[in-house]
Amino acid sequence: PDEREAVRRQVSAALHARKPWRGEFRCVLPDGSIRWLLSQSTPEHDSEGRVVGFVWTLVDTTHTQEALRASEERFKLATKSAGVGVLDYDVIAEQGFWSPEVRLLLGVPEGRLTTLAGALEFCHPEDRGRIEGAIAAALDPRGSGAFAEEFRIRRADTGEVRWVASACQTFFEGAADDRRPVRFTGIAT
Repeated sequence: PDEREAVRRQVSAALHARKPWRGEFRCVLPDGSIRWLLSQSTPEHDSEGRVVGFVWTLVDTTHTQEALRASEERFKLATKSAGVGVLDYDVIAEQGFWSPEVRLLLGVPEGRLTTLAGALEFCHPEDRGRIEGAIAAALDPRGSGAFAEEFRIRRADTGEVRWVASACQTFFEGAADDRRPVRFTGIAT
Protein backbone atom coordinates (compact mmCIF):
# COMPACT_ATOMS: atom_id res chain seq x y z
CA PRO A 1 0.00 0.00 0.00
CA ASP A 2 0.88 3.63 0.53
CA GLU A 3 3.96 3.06 2.68
CA ARG A 4 5.67 0.55 0.35
CA GLU A 5 8.32 2.95 -1.00
CA ALA A 6 9.07 4.44 2.42
CA VAL A 7 9.56 0.97 3.93
CA ARG A 8 11.74 -0.07 0.98
CA ARG A 9 13.96 3.02 1.51
CA GLN A 10 14.22 2.42 5.26
CA VAL A 11 15.17 -1.25 4.81
CA SER A 12 17.71 -0.39 2.14
CA ALA A 13 19.30 2.31 4.31
CA ALA A 14 19.54 -0.11 7.28
CA LEU A 15 21.12 -2.82 5.13
CA HIS A 16 23.68 -0.43 3.66
CA ALA A 17 24.48 1.02 7.08
CA ARG A 18 24.56 -2.53 8.50
CA LYS A 19 22.39 -1.43 11.41
CA PRO A 20 19.29 -2.92 13.10
CA TRP A 21 15.92 -1.96 11.68
CA ARG A 22 12.37 -2.16 12.96
CA GLY A 23 9.20 -1.17 11.18
CA GLU A 24 5.48 -1.79 11.14
CA PHE A 25 3.61 -1.69 7.87
CA ARG A 26 0.64 -3.04 5.95
CA CYS A 27 0.88 -5.87 3.43
CA VAL A 28 -1.73 -6.75 0.81
CA LEU A 29 -2.18 -10.52 0.44
CA PRO A 30 -3.08 -12.19 -2.88
CA ASP A 31 -6.74 -12.42 -1.82
CA GLY A 32 -6.81 -8.61 -1.31
CA SER A 33 -6.91 -8.71 2.48
CA ILE A 34 -4.60 -6.41 4.39
CA ARG A 35 -2.37 -7.56 7.24
CA TRP A 36 -0.25 -5.46 9.61
CA LEU A 37 3.31 -6.77 9.93
CA LEU A 38 6.08 -5.96 12.39
CA SER A 39 9.50 -6.58 10.90
CA GLN A 40 12.83 -6.45 12.70
CA SER A 41 16.34 -7.06 11.47
CA THR A 42 19.58 -7.43 13.39
CA PRO A 43 23.04 -7.71 11.82
CA GLU A 44 24.85 -10.99 12.40
CA HIS A 45 28.59 -10.66 13.02
CA ASP A 46 31.44 -13.10 12.58
CA SER A 47 34.12 -13.66 15.23
CA GLU A 48 36.03 -10.60 13.96
CA GLY A 49 33.03 -8.30 14.21
CA ARG A 50 32.25 -8.09 10.49
CA VAL A 51 28.63 -8.15 9.41
CA VAL A 52 28.05 -11.42 7.55
CA GLY A 53 24.29 -11.33 7.32
CA PHE A 54 21.04 -10.28 8.94
CA VAL A 55 18.53 -12.10 11.09
CA TRP A 56 14.98 -11.05 10.19
CA THR A 57 11.72 -11.58 11.98
CA LEU A 58 8.26 -10.90 10.64
CA VAL A 59 5.24 -10.95 12.97
CA ASP A 60 1.60 -10.51 11.95
CA THR A 61 0.21 -7.83 14.29
CA THR A 62 -3.16 -7.43 12.56
CA HIS A 63 -5.14 -8.67 15.56
CA THR A 64 -3.19 -6.32 17.86
CA GLN A 65 -3.93 -3.36 15.57
CA GLU A 66 -7.61 -4.29 15.39
CA ALA A 67 -7.82 -4.68 19.18
CA LEU A 68 -6.17 -1.29 19.65
CA ARG A 69 -8.59 0.38 17.23
CA ALA A 70 -11.56 -1.26 18.98
CA SER A 71 -10.25 -0.17 22.39
CA GLU A 72 -9.78 3.41 21.18
CA GLU A 73 -13.29 3.42 19.74
CA ARG A 74 -14.79 2.15 23.03
CA PHE A 75 -12.86 4.81 24.93
CA LYS A 76 -14.06 7.59 22.60
CA LEU A 77 -17.67 6.41 22.81
CA ALA A 78 -17.53 6.16 26.60
CA THR A 79 -16.03 9.62 27.13
CA LYS A 80 -18.40 11.20 24.62
CA SER A 81 -21.43 9.46 26.13
CA ALA A 82 -20.48 10.50 29.65
CA GLY A 83 -19.48 14.04 28.66
CA VAL A 84 -16.01 13.46 30.08
CA GLY A 85 -13.13 15.36 28.55
CA VAL A 86 -9.58 14.02 28.49
CA LEU A 87 -6.43 16.04 28.84
CA ASP A 88 -2.86 14.87 28.46
CA TYR A 89 -0.10 17.41 28.98
CA ASP A 90 3.56 16.83 28.13
CA VAL A 91 5.28 18.82 30.88
CA ILE A 92 8.72 18.72 29.20
CA ALA A 93 7.53 19.92 25.78
CA GLU A 94 4.86 22.19 27.32
CA GLN A 95 2.31 20.87 24.83
CA GLY A 96 -1.06 19.36 25.56
CA PHE A 97 -3.83 17.31 24.06
CA TRP A 98 -7.33 18.38 24.98
CA SER A 99 -10.12 16.15 23.72
CA PRO A 100 -13.09 17.59 21.79
CA GLU A 101 -15.15 17.29 25.01
CA VAL A 102 -12.71 19.53 26.93
CA ARG A 103 -12.66 22.07 24.10
CA LEU A 104 -16.48 22.00 24.00
CA LEU A 105 -16.62 22.50 27.78
CA LEU A 106 -14.33 25.55 27.48
CA GLY A 107 -15.86 26.82 24.23
CA VAL A 108 -12.57 26.84 22.31
CA PRO A 109 -11.83 25.67 18.77
CA GLU A 110 -9.27 22.98 18.00
CA GLY A 111 -5.69 24.23 18.02
CA ARG A 112 -6.25 27.21 20.29
CA LEU A 113 -5.49 25.37 23.53
CA THR A 114 -1.94 24.02 23.77
CA THR A 115 -0.42 24.81 27.20
CA LEU A 116 -1.46 24.62 30.84
CA ALA A 117 -0.99 28.37 31.09
CA GLY A 118 -3.42 28.74 28.18
CA ALA A 119 -5.94 26.49 29.92
CA LEU A 120 -5.66 28.54 33.11
CA GLU A 121 -6.86 31.61 31.19
CA PHE A 122 -10.36 30.11 31.32
CA CYS A 123 -10.31 29.70 35.08
CA HIS A 124 -12.61 32.12 36.93
CA PRO A 125 -10.51 34.91 38.54
CA GLU A 126 -11.77 34.03 42.03
CA ASP A 127 -10.64 30.39 41.62
CA ARG A 128 -7.46 30.88 39.60
CA GLY A 129 -4.99 31.27 42.47
CA ARG A 130 -6.27 28.13 44.17
CA ILE A 131 -6.10 26.12 40.93
CA GLU A 132 -2.61 27.41 40.08
CA GLY A 133 -1.50 26.30 43.56
CA ALA A 134 -3.11 22.88 43.17
CA ILE A 135 -1.44 22.36 39.78
CA ALA A 136 1.93 23.48 41.18
CA ALA A 137 1.51 20.99 44.05
CA ALA A 138 0.59 18.22 41.60
CA LEU A 139 3.71 18.95 39.51
CA ASP A 140 5.98 19.07 42.59
CA PRO A 141 8.35 16.06 42.49
CA ARG A 142 8.14 15.80 46.29
CA GLY A 143 4.38 15.22 46.18
CA SER A 144 1.99 12.51 45.07
CA GLY A 145 1.17 14.15 41.72
CA ALA A 146 -2.56 14.08 42.43
CA PHE A 147 -4.88 16.89 41.32
CA ALA A 148 -8.63 16.81 42.05
CA GLU A 149 -10.49 20.11 42.06
CA GLU A 150 -13.87 21.68 41.34
CA PHE A 151 -13.74 25.22 40.04
CA ARG A 152 -15.43 27.73 37.80
CA ILE A 153 -14.45 28.51 34.24
CA ARG A 154 -15.53 31.26 31.90
CA ARG A 155 -16.30 29.86 28.44
CA ALA A 156 -14.29 31.45 25.63
CA ASP A 157 -17.17 31.64 23.15
CA THR A 158 -20.06 32.87 25.33
CA GLY A 159 -18.44 34.16 28.52
CA GLU A 160 -20.80 31.89 30.47
CA VAL A 161 -19.55 30.82 33.90
CA ARG A 162 -19.69 27.06 34.56
CA TRP A 163 -18.53 24.74 37.29
CA VAL A 164 -16.18 21.94 36.25
CA ALA A 165 -14.51 19.09 38.07
CA SER A 166 -11.11 17.81 37.09
CA ALA A 167 -9.07 14.86 38.32
CA CYS A 168 -5.52 14.40 37.05
CA GLN A 169 -2.33 12.60 37.90
CA THR A 170 1.23 13.74 37.30
CA PHE A 171 3.66 11.08 36.16
CA PHE A 172 7.29 11.44 37.14
CA GLU A 173 10.62 10.11 35.94
CA GLY A 174 13.71 9.58 38.06
CA ALA A 175 14.07 9.15 41.77
CA ALA A 176 14.94 11.27 44.82
CA ASP A 177 16.56 14.55 43.78
CA ASP A 178 16.40 13.60 40.08
CA ARG A 179 12.61 13.07 40.09
CA ARG A 180 10.82 15.35 37.63
CA PRO A 181 7.30 15.64 36.22
CA VAL A 182 6.86 14.48 32.63
CA ARG A 183 3.09 14.13 32.11
CA PHE A 184 -0.06 15.57 33.63
CA THR A 185 -3.04 13.49 32.54
CA GLY A 186 -6.67 13.30 33.55
CA ILE A 187 -10.28 14.19 32.94
CA ALA A 188 -12.63 17.15 33.19
CA THR A 189 -16.41 17.16 33.46
